[in-house]
Amino acid sequence: MVRLLKSGMDVGVLFDQNITRNHALFVDWFGRPAATTKALALAALKTEAPIFVVALIQKDVDRNFYECGECNCSDIYSNTVLSKNEKLLQITESLVRRYESLILKNPESWFWMHRRWKTAPEGNAEDFYVGC
Repeated sequence: MVRLLKSGMDVGVLFDQNITRNHALFVDWFGRPAATTKALALAALKTEAPIFVVALIQKDVDRNFYECGECNCSDIYSNTVLSKNEKLLQITESLVRRYESLILKNPESWFWMHRRWKTAPEGNAEDFYVGC
């Protein structure tokens, strides 16, 4: 990802998927901690590439469009007080907040059936989907 970004290419990542605990940052998605990839934040820190959050919106059976918005993280990149881990968390939180706002505008277009909250933070019970 970093190599492609540094060469000027665009990269797309589905970052709203559950991820294994050892590769995750736990960020609140709609008020519940979700195992979220830190790969985007790592690539962003290394390249300072612009980040856009994109949602596919279904208008009807045969019509879709993309809604997108830039997630400006330049203030996080340049912050000399924050540690690398704090920067990773803040970038990831910014991406999630931006994506949540797109989801809330068109909630019927988000795939609610996937197990977004499957992996719980260490010490929390992983029973969110029991009985579903």
